[in-house]
Amino acid sequence: MVVEAFDGVSSTVSVGFDIDVVNTVPVAGPAINTIVTDGDVIFIDTSAVIVDADGDTLTFTSTALPTWLTLDAGTGILSGVAPSDASTF
Repeated sequence: MVVEAFDGVSSTVSVGFDIDVVNTVPVAGPAINTIVTDGDVIFIDTSAVIVDADGDTLTFTSTALPTWLTLDAGTGILSGVAPSDASTF
């Protein structure tokens, strides 16, 4: 980027700039350890331990979740009800 200044009479001066935009990656805190028993209602706010230092909006995704557990992509909340036979898996 170049900025120029003219004094209205005879001279123009210019100066160049380089601007670097930096994005800080999200940071994960300590793991959330939860013991689940048959029939438990699950509500875990993963956004409490995964944060973005820049304040950017995060989108949460996961793989290999059990069918009874869902992850809200916008809030990071894991929720569901463990089946009555969860302890047999």
